[in-house]
Amino acid sequence: MAPRLLQSALLGIVLLGLHAAPAFALTEAQLREAVADDIPEEAKFAAWPGVADRTLIAWTDYRSMTAPQVDGGDVPSGPTLPDVLDLTVLVVQTSTGHVMQRYHEDKAYDSVAVQFLDFEFDTANYALAPGSRAFGVRMLGQHLGYAAEDTATLHLLEPEGTVLRKVLTLQTMAHLATRDCGEGHDIARTVAIGKASTQGHADLIVHERREETPDGSSAPTRCHPEVRRSERTTTLRFDGERYPGSGR
Repeated sequence: MAPRLLQSALLGIVLLGLHAAPAFALTEAQLREAVADDIPEEAKFAAWPGVADRTLIAWTDYRSMTAPQVDGGDVPSGPTLPDVLDLTVLVVQTSTGHVMQRYHEDKAYDSVAVQFLDFEFDTANYALAPGSRAFGVRMLGQHLGYAAEDTATLHLLEPEGTVLRKVLTLQTMAHLATRDCGEGHDIARTVAIGKASTQGHADLIVHERREETPDGSSAPTRCHPEVRRSERTTTLRFDGERYPGSGR
């Protein structure tokens, strides 16, 4: 083989090795032992696609906010207080269990009306800046009663040194339906990476689809009111710390 061809072949092998998955990856059980944090049994693990040798771990801690009692009795003296959840997220090296970045937020979920259901990772390619890629944690909630309500809120976390910083909080789904032909709505938002950038971070393009059903209880065509549909696109620009949310 000619020297130049041999040199090119060797370079290709080196580059392939740099981008290949680690030769040894710890199992979930091994990661639990390797990580110093006390990881609860219900914690979720996920590989981070596109980022070699990284595993995402997250869990929530439930904290009951008990309302004050009347003279030591069983009846609360005021309105019911919310039950809240703290959130912990780790990015660990899959081959060693070493914690690369961590994030903790008290009261990451805090709602009186909408009960927390679950959370899930969003590992879409959120390439926010050169050499910087974020991932999402989506918090899901539900309320059942006179009004049935489902919600989903996306938190984007970006690695910065040994920490994860939250750069976006955005409600990506909201569904409300009331009984007796009452008003309701369906809102869905998607997030895409824009071509332009602000302060070193790509702009985020948020596309929203909305369906609103007015109160039909007194309409001539009871229970079949007109559905109002609309769409809009919003650009979120980085302010140096985070992306301002687009509202509800």
